[in-house]
Amino acid sequence: MLSQVLLWLAVSLPWGHQGEPTAPAPWPAAGQAALNVRQALDGPGRDVADGADFAVSPGYRAVVAALLEMKPQDVAAQSPLPLDAARAGVEPEALRGSWVSARGTVSAHRKIPLDPPVAGVAEIDRTIFKLDAKTAIICDLIGDPPPYKSQRDTVLVSGIFYRTVGYESDLGTQVVLPYMLARSMELVDTPGSRLGKSLLHGGSSLYLAVGLGFVAVYLLVWYLRRTAGPSS
Repeated sequence: MLSQVLLWLAVSLPWGHQGEPTAPAPWPAAGQAALNVRQALDGPGRDVADGADFAVSPGYRAVVAALLEMKPQDVAAQSPLPLDAARAGVEPEALRGSWVSARGTVSAHRKIPLDPPVAGVAEIDRTIFKLDAKTAIICDLIGDPPPYKSQRDTVLVSGIFYRTVGYESDLGTQVVLPYMLARSMELVDTPGSRLGKSLLHGGSSLYLAVGLGFVAVYLLVWYLRRTAGPSS
């Protein structure tokens, strides 16, 4: 518990934002969408250097717009590999733009406005994502993540490794962490996760079906109890 508290204090975020808009692209085929992400990263997405502070820069907005062109299943088709956080911290250029996944818990999160919105999305969820008791990354959830509980739910995120981000924590220490942009997220090893498992921009119909299922079960139990009558 002490190590988790120290980790949280060490990586607590200032949550700043700034920048100018870039026009979103039309919805392309999956292969073209992945190519657009790469082009955004290699072009305008380089306007903020590794180790720099948070910035909703024109390049960041271009990368977010390109990611929003992809459906979560398109991200899965890129066969993301588990993020090597240690390597990402010291060799960010070698991993930049890699399709990666990470499994852990959200220690804290904050809504970051996108003003004006990018491809209709007005904000992103910026999180401190704890991989284990000693390792954390920053992960922006791009899209509409399913409901989750910080410091409780285990989640799996998939997307791209963006860069490293450096900022001053609430303790006054300089922190540099791997920075990931996730386009898909699902709940795992969580109470009810078999029902609650979802993807960014893919959960609304699932939640409706689950809710209707619970209502149907409740009505069935109520009917059976009412028609059973008193026992003799």
